[in-house]
Amino acid sequence: MALNFHIMNSGGELSSLLGAISQAIKKIQSKVEPELPLPEVDVVIAASPEQTIPEIGVGGHAYTKHLIEIYINPEFENIDKTLEAAMLGTAAHEAHHVARINTVGYGKTLLEACVSEGLASHFEMECASTPPRPWDKALSDEELENLRKIAQNQYNSNYNHSDWFFGNEDKNFPRWGGYSLGFDIVNKYMSKTGKKASELYNVPAEEFI
Repeated sequence: MALNFHIMNSGGELSSLLGAISQAIKKIQSKVEPELPLPEVDVVIAASPEQTIPEIGVGGHAYTKHLIEIYINPEFENIDKTLEAAMLGTAAHEAHHVARINTVGYGKTLLEACVSEGLASHFEMECASTPPRPWDKALSDEELENLRKIAQNQYNSNYNHSDWFFGNEDKNFPRWGGYSLGFDIVNKYMSKTGKKASELYNVPAEEFI
């Protein structure tokens, strides 16, 4: 089994959600694992509200070639009903990062990060059959084009990940801008090539522009 799940529940914060978590794990194993050539990966599941996305009550991070963490806010409204879908999308997103980390790498430049995030978001949709997430379409067409013009001059340079992906009002960086830009870059490439995100995990970022 490529994805090995570990539920951290010593404090009991997740006790009421163990059934939903178990169902989510089964869905992840059936939907995500067959689509990517993953190594053995530990997936740690823990209650950590401050590390979740406020809009969905779940968050995640691919730390290394062999470690994913998924965070849950047990107090999120209706979390027992939304957890399975949120965990599936999050696990798919982070698993795609792991597949990329193990091949071409997540990346160190702005372009590489945008492509990695855009691919992971499209893989979420591929696995979960869901529409784009809020961060994938966070900008208007005009905002997206304005951000693209700025990014094009910085694609191959070092960048501030927090500014580009989480926003910085003082610097006029919109929240989730990098995610939306990456989603659009990958969407255009997929439309041109007819390939799915699961087939593009090892394609260098430069190919996308």
